Amino acid sequence: MKRITSLLFVPAKRKMLEKIPSFSADAFVIDLEDSIPVCEKQQALSATIDFLATHDRENCYVRVDRALMSEQLSQLRRADFRGYMIPKIESADVLLSYAEHFKEREIVALVETPRGLANIKEIAECPFVTALAFGAEDYTAFCGMANRMDGLVYHKSRIVMYAKANGKRVYDTPCFNLEDAGVAEAETKLAVELGFDGKLAIHPKMIPMIVRAFGDFDFAYLKSVIEQYEAQGAAVLKLGEMVFEKMHIDHFKRILKENNYR
Repeated sequence: MKRITSLLFVPAKRKMLEKIPSFSADAFVIDLEDSIPVCEKQQALSATIDFLATHDRENCYVRVDRALMSEQLSQLRRADFRGYMIPKIESADVLLSYAEHFKEREIVALVETPRGLANIKEIAECPFVTALAFGAEDYTAFCGMANRMDGLVYHKSRIVMYAKANGKRVYDTPCFNLEDAGVAEAETKLAVELGFDGKLAIHPKMIPMIVRAFGDFDFAYLKSVIEQYEAQGAAVLKLGEMVFEKMHIDHFKRILKENNYR
């Protein structure tokens, strides 16, 4: 299955949904929550179900509205798509209570509150969760703190740590600065360095940058290092100033496998 590094939020409005095939993201999160006014929730749900019935659904997730989750999950059971994004997750209990709706679906748990971050261990361990994601805009608003990279390194690292410990994918928060490319690039670079598997986006113009950042590998070089390491039969390979051991080789092999490079 294709590696997912970029997930684009798309409001569940018919005109916006029809644009999905023209966007270059790896996956799409059809949004029934923040981008939809209360008075349009049912209309948005109907538009989502109609879209999923007539388009490629393998790369589509649906973010439900927590206040209307039970009703939305019930109606979405008849639709075919990749999985759900569940917002404002604060414990595994919520997920377990809706277990019957999650069969054969991927579940992205969106952590957006201090309670969710405090309970990240049990959320990451939940068997229904296939990926974690961080929502910094809600988190910082709840805490009354600035949404800045230097103030969120701990929070992001904590989510990455528990995701990786439980074999789950993990995605960084969207960048809300759509005008300053330097800010977006710095955020994305940090996400790569912290170990995220990809990044959420709220605008399609962010996608090429995310794809580049998370796919910026010299595959031929990595393959060459692997081959030289295995050919020499020693525990350590020294190439110029660089030293490679088994953990590096295993990491390089995962990268090649995820990107279908042979």
